[in-house]
Amino acid sequence: MPKNMKKIYTTILISLVIGLFLFLPQANAVSSLNNVRLDIQPRTLGALSSWTVSFEMPQTAKVGFVEISLGGSLPSLASSTVTVSGLSGGRVVVGKTNPNCVSNCDDIKYFFNTLTEIKANTKIVFTVNSVRNPISGDKSGLSFINLFSSLSPQRDLLYASTNIFLPLMQEPTEEELIPPSATSEAPTSEGIYGIVLNDLFYQQGAKTTRLSAIKDPAKVQNFTLDLLGKEMVTFKGTINLSDKNSIKFVTNLSEHMTFEHLNFIIDENLMKHFGVPLEITYYDVPFVYNPDVYKDEEITLTKDQLTNYKFYIIDNKTQVSFIIKEAGAYKLIPHFEVYITDNQVIKTDTNLATFSGRISDPKALINVKLNSNEVKGAVSGVEPATGSFSFAVNLSEGTNIIEIAATSEFGKIEEIKKIVQFYSTLKQPTQEKEGISPINIAAVILAVVAILLIWALHSTRKRKRYSK
Repeated sequence: MPKNMKKIYTTILISLVIGLFLFLPQANAVSSLNNVRLDIQPRTLGALSSWTVSFEMPQTAKVGFVEISLGGSLPSLASSTVTVSGLSGGRVVVGKTNPNCVSNCDDIKYFFNTLTEIKANTKIVFTVNSVRNPISGDKSGLSFINLFSSLSPQRDLLYASTNIFLPLMQEPTEEELIPPSATSEAPTSEGIYGIVLNDLFYQQGAKTTRLSAIKDPAKVQNFTLDLLGKEMVTFKGTINLSDKNSIKFVTNLSEHMTFEHLNFIIDENLMKHFGVPLEITYYDVPFVYNPDVYKDEEITLTKDQLTNYKFYIIDNKTQVSFIIKEAGAYKLIPHFEVYITDNQVIKTDTNLATFSGRISDPKALINVKLNSNEVKGAVSGVEPATGSFSFAVNLSEGTNIIEIAATSEFGKIEEIKKIVQFYSTLKQPTQEKEGISPINIAAVILAVVAILLIWALHSTRKRKRYSK
């Protein structure tokens, strides 16, 4: 090969190497997202949970595509739904778009219709509900978050964040959940300070009163036991935790209080001993509006029959709270109502009548009977956001009995029975009254007159004959 050609090839090779080294830093110079956060509630293996991913824009930029990939022990997004705040003008897709992907999969995507400018410090939040946590493994979380300055599928990387994982734990058994809710192996002279409550009362974010922080055990205000995912109980007032009986009750909480999802039980002995009302807060309430409270499996209480009733949403999770003054079992069940007045009267020209109602469990099944006969498919479904439903039935003339039953996984719901009176306003075909017509009457009269005349003539002739 000529020396000049070697020099040319050598020069080109050196130029390529230098150019490559100059380009690589630029290609890797991708800014990180600010304040990247991941929250998983609950952090329990196999549990149905809510994942919240949030981050902030480091500076104003135009974005065309966002992808979030899950990593570690992967959860299932098969039944998940996503809400997004901080972004607009696009659509979100959840689930693996590449079925052959095993790891580092872009499980959540946000597609913009056009390049969209997002201001610096804008907080962007992806809330993924109904995520089924992995059934095994010790950590799960985010493999990466990528923001692109191009529309998919160009993928010109703009900002990125990688590897955020959170530890997961086994679901506690019923025995571990609270019994023994407290143990006291310390000297009795330590009183309330010698009691060690179950660690579950002190999960991250719980508001349980720390016994070691109590200043005056004889005057403890708003003593709180907070079991996340179940209930939080606050003693509304000042209680005495210094005497032996109080210490005994707190030491053996599991014998006097039961914490279950949507169901709280407290016995009369503990309630009478402390003598103050309790505020009960129920976590992870699956109802779209106010539920009822089934007390002692005997009485159904509506919200207007409860003291200081509240229904609210915190971090996309519904909570219900109210105050109780009596011992017993308080279980949340769906509220069910149908908008038919008692002995309702309907007067129309058609017997097809439509009625409506609602139930706070949007997944409940509604069945309708008319005059003891099932109306198949009367209710096609319940509106997920409001719990509303409607149905139509063909009423019979007169009295109709309508029975509406609801089936829910959250408890037995009392059937609703209504009476509806239906009267058709259509004109009935008139029938001529039976009787003698005027023509017949006239004919009868003429016949009578004729008979009388004949009788008179006959009588006259007869008299003349005898007179001769």
